[in-house]
Amino acid sequence: MKLGALNIVAPQNDTAPAEIKLFINNPNMGFAEAEDAECIQELSLGPEDITANSQTMLNFLKFRGVLSLQIFVKSNGGGDFTALSQLQFFGKTNERVDMGDFKRVGG
Repeated sequence: MKLGALNIVAPQNDTAPAEIKLFINNPNMGFAEAEDAECIQELSLGPEDITANSQTMLNFLKFRGVLSLQIFVKSNGGGDFTALSQLQFFGKTNERVDMGDFKRVGG
């Protein structure tokens, strides 16, 4: 999959995520690893980024060939926990070329 953007909806209070680290294709990653590891992209979110009508654009060159996505909330607005109301992903599937569909032309 090619991932191009995501939409995060969260309460407009101190439980909203403020910093998020994104990793791809590492399904066995734990919290300790995510905290210290270099991510594929880090997002800093403000109040305008966590509404139903917002899309946070991702570096599409880094999000090609995504089989799994790991999301680590590095910090929130200072609350005891982090709350999300909705999480949407925007992208498209990788189109594969079936070489059997090609016909030899001349020569």
